[in-house]
Parts: sequence; structure tokens; C-alpha cells
Amino acid sequence: MATTLIPGLDDDAAYQCLLRVTLPSHGQMRQVSRAWRNLVSSAKFYDDRSAQGLDEEWLVATVMLRQETLIMAFNPNSAKKAWMILPPPPQHIHGIAGFECKALGGKLYLLGGWRGKKLVSVFDSHTNRWSAAAPMLCPRAHCASAAMEGRLYVVGGNLMGKGLDAEVYDPVEDRWEPLPQSPSPETIAFHIAIVVDRTKMAVFSRGGVGATLNLRRRHPSSLMYMYQLLLYKDVG
Repeated sequence: MATTLIPGLDDDAAYQCLLRVTLPSHGQMRQVSRAWRNLVSSAKFYDDRSAQGLDEEWLVATVMLRQETLIMAFNPNSAKKAWMILPPPPQHIHGIAGFECKALGGKLYLLGGWRGKKLVSVFDSHTNRWSAAAPMLCPRAHCASAAMEGRLYVVGGNLMGKGLDAEVYDPVEDRWEPLPQSPSPETIAFHIAIVVDRTKMAVFSRGGVGATLNLRRRHPSSLMYMYQLLLYKDVG
């Protein structure tokens, strides 16, 4: 005998109900039945949530304690107004500093750090689990990063002290590629980055030096792009 998602409702109506359950309860949904677990673990479930405008925006904070590092999330639209602690992150970031935290495509990326260096850890909000991604091309701590056009960009923080100022990560290919060298003779570290016009990453240091990575199509008919440092100037 076939199992219904919710007794008394046809599966189409039940599915619409389950789509509207907020993200913090998805872990509990997985424990209800095998049908619910398979549903909540499927990519289609989250694609349908997105198509119906049911995506949730969360604020994520990293809390550095003496013996551990907590990753906490807050839904500003939730009636509870409470922070949720995510599952423990990988051991390599516990009690250390210098890693970057960036969100892309429903996933949270932890990049580098004084102990992690090249390592990249990924938290998937759909499965509520951490996994490892391809490591960066060079060890980095206190680098700047940005999510842009479905990719992750990191600039500076090079622990080797020379070369490879910037690189880009493609989550589909799980691969990092180098970007053009910065014209600045100084080491880029302790910088912040913002995305401008969706295609530029502006990088600023605490001393007021700015650099902009600009994204341009090299071949309009293909998926190949050219990344070029176009601007580096003192912005005061």
C-alpha cells in the first residue's frame, strides 16, 4: 500500500504544505518518515521552494571562543527572533582566526585561515552537513572574498608572501583558477570586499587602498570570461 505524505491530504496538497516549512525544522522533518527524508534531501524540493519565492535569507555569524568556533544563523523574518547554532564546523577552524566565511547557492563556505590555510569547508543548508571542497591554490589567511555570478573570488592573504594575489572557485567543477596579479607591490591582507554592479569586486584595505576586479566576456557566444585588474588607487 502506497504511503501518503500527510494522511487525509492528497500528495500535491501535502507537498505544498511541506514546501512552506521553514529551514530550521527540516532536520525534524527528516525524522518523520522515509518519504519525508527523501523529499527534504532532494534538490527538486529546494528548487521548487525557490521557484515559489519561499527561499529564506539568513544572517550568519562566526563566534570565536577559546576552545571552539561556533557558526550561528539568524532568520530576521522569523517570529521567534532567535539564533540557531549550525552543526559543528570542521576541526581545522576551531579556536583560530583568519578564515573567510561566504555564502553561495544555498551553501556556506569557510576559506583558509591560519590553521586551515588552503582548506575549504562547505556547509549545505539542504542536507545540514559539512563537506570538503577543492583546496585553494595557495594558503591564505585574512583574505578578502566575494560571491559573484555563481563563483567565489578570493584576494590577498597569501601566506607564501608572493604571487597569486587572487583566484576564483567554480562550485560546479569544484576547481580553483588563478586570476591576474595585482599591480600593487604591497601584500594584500586584512582587506574587505564588496560586489559592485554584480560584475566587479572592490577590495579595500584598512589603510584605504582599493582595487577592483572587473568581469568581462571575452567571447560573447561562449562561457569563457576574462578577469582583469582594471583599477588600483588610493581611495582615502
